[in-house]
Amino acid sequence: MTALNQPPGVAIETGYGDDQLNGRGSLKPNDIIANNIWTNNLKLTEDDSNTLGVYDQATGAIVKNIKMRGIRFVDNFIGVLAAVATLIRTGNTLAGATPVTFTIDAQPDVPRNLTYAFVSHAQITAYTLVFTGVDARGNIITDTFTQATGWTGATAQAYATVTSIILTARTGTGIGDTCNVGVGSILGLSNDIVSTTDVYKVVRSSLAAGLAADYSGANVTVATAKSTVDVSTGGAIIAGDKFTIYYLGMTGAT
Repeated sequence: MTALNQPPGVAIETGYGDDQLNGRGSLKPNDIIANNIWTNNLKLTEDDSNTLGVYDQATGAIVKNIKMRGIRFVDNFIGVLAAVATLIRTGNTLAGATPVTFTIDAQPDVPRNLTYAFVSHAQITAYTLVFTGVDARGNIITDTFTQATGWTGATAQAYATVTSIILTARTGTGIGDTCNVGVGSILGLSNDIVSTTDVYKVVRSSLAAGLAADYSGANVTVATAKSTVDVSTGGAIIAGDKFTIYYLGMTGAT
């Protein structure tokens, strides 16, 4: 993937020219247009399918799947619940023929990671548990856990919606065994980030304190691979907290 440079806007008029294309003279799908350098060889456009692309004057083609980096975003997470071990499902039975499809009691309040815990597993020696859903960016995501992971765990990805939770395989009868699924403290951003420093400001407004306060730096843990922010590093979420996250993100096809 090649990083090209261009600020947010609707057209690229003047600047450095073809040298920004690393000698190729054209773009290819999945190139990234980064921030703050212009080139006179490109123009942002939109085709009749409403897909963001770049018109490459060197080839006369519209190149799709281009991402623009360095655009400022603000994501608000309002009235966030504390981490709840049973929000998504309480005590789902693990007996019966596999696959065992869990009942979903509720959806995450905001895009956040999921947790699970086998309340009992006396009749199970091995398992495969699969979570499927949609993240804050609209992507379909999946997490798979096995007994090698342990009898409790948490997803690294943040789920805006949980589509299914399925025990796809099990060694043992599972009779009398149950599993809880809840939510953790990792929040999902609505746009991709590529560096931990892309998240440059986090504000926490607590019902308990009643005031907004800077919550940046060591209070949070940013993960670029999943575009998430763990807001529990500086202390557990208190029910009703609001988090406002300012960051430089990317927009375009994923």
